[in-house]
Amino acid sequence: MAAPEETTARPLEHDSAAALPFETHDTGALYVTGEHIAVAGERSLATGPLGSTILRVATPAVASMLLMTVFASVDAFWVGTRIGSAGLAAVTAAVFWIWLIVSIAEMVSVGLTAVAARRRGEGRPAEAARVAGDALALTLALGAAVAVLGLAILPRLFALMGTPPDVTLLGARYLGTYLIGAPLIFGFFVVDAAFRAAGDTRTPFLLLSTSVVATLVLDPVLILGLLGAPTLGIRGAAIATLATRGIVFVIGLVLLRRRAMIRFGAPRAHAMKSILRVGLPTATTGVAFALIYVVITRIATPFGTPALAA
Repeated sequence: MAAPEETTARPLEHDSAAALPFETHDTGALYVTGEHIAVAGERSLATGPLGSTILRVATPAVASMLLMTVFASVDAFWVGTRIGSAGLAAVTAAVFWIWLIVSIAEMVSVGLTAVAARRRGEGRPAEAARVAGDALALTLALGAAVAVLGLAILPRLFALMGTPPDVTLLGARYLGTYLIGAPLIFGFFVVDAAFRAAGDTRTPFLLLSTSVVATLVLDPVLILGLLGAPTLGIRGAAIATLATRGIVFVIGLVLLRRRAMIRFGAPRAHAMKSILRVGLPTATTGVAFALIYVVITRIATPFGTPALAA
């Protein structure tokens, strides 16, 4: 009778970003049992009722998208009611260029979400954290480059839309201030993506909620010069946006560090290429979408400032 073959452990060969069955352990270690990979302290996304899991992940994500809409409307409300139609038209025109800037930021955040989630699915949370660090270095560099280039061609951006002189002046103040803080905006997108890659949509929602509430308070203070603050007008609206995004960016970064979800080291070209390869199609679509609205603005400009503001 032949002796039974001795079984030897083999490395897992998963090569996809698909979720694997997780179990929660409280020892702070990584467990591999058969085909199950368990990362300590993480809630499972692959076990339990499907409906409740979808709701748990999707509800904060949907709420975050709604908050982004509110966030974009806050500046428009205060500028439109306190500065007038020229100010509202300036914000409207600037927002289309901001959409383009955000599309570039999403190139990194979308790529990070995919690559880091895949590393976690492979049972390599430390590598996922390292990729997040690479993504942060990449996005801060991109944010700085966008800021420098955008400020250099700022007058031409509004010339392309043919905006009236008063709208161009206000729009340049608003967009120019926003561009100075572009690295903060880019950084926040990476922080958001790092949490989502781990299946955590609640923390980004709370961070964005904090940012929206803070903007609701800071906008009138900085635009109108309340509570002893200087009266900054339309520039104050942009500063309020940057200040609140910067605050939640730092808070999110601290939380990622405490949870060992981001690690820093020398930037790795291969990791950055993987991120860009995934995120580039999304960025291309977003840039095209923004440019379409730039063209629409050019068409609407001859009808006057009220039409542009609308």
